[in-house]
Amino acid sequence: MAGHRLGTKEIEEVVSSHPAVAEVSVIGVTDSIKGEVPLCLTVLKIGNKPSDEMRIEINKLIRRKVGPLAAPRDVFFVRILPKTRSGKYMRRVMRAIYEGQSLKDLSTIEDGASVDEVKMAIEQMKRELR
Repeated sequence: MAGHRLGTKEIEEVVSSHPAVAEVSVIGVTDSIKGEVPLCLTVLKIGNKPSDEMRIEINKLIRRKVGPLAAPRDVFFVRILPKTRSGKYMRRVMRAIYEGQSLKDLSTIEDGASVDEVKMAIEQMKRELR
C-alpha cells in the first residue's frame, strides 16, 4: 500500500484492540496516487454507536501503532461482514463492492445479507461525502 509492504492483518490487529470493536476487515483499494490504500470495515460491539468520533479514534490508533502510511481511506461501520462458511473474510467481495466491480461467485458466502450491508454502508458514506 502506498509503495510500502503493509499487511491487512497488522492493521486489523490494531483496530481490533480498540475496546468498541468486535470485528474488522481491512482491504486494499485502488488509489490513483498511492496505488493502493487501506479501507476498514468495522463491526462495533453491542452498545457502541458508529460516529465520526469513532472513525477519528480508529484512524488515530492506526497512525500511532502502525504509522501514518497505514491510515485508512475511510472506516465503514457495518453490522455484519461477508465471510465464507468457514469464517474467513471475503475481502475480494468487499473490494469489488467498493470499486463497483462484478461480485462473481458467491457460492461460499455464509450470509448473503452481509453483501447488502456493506453496499449500504459504502453508498451512504459516498452520499455524505458529496
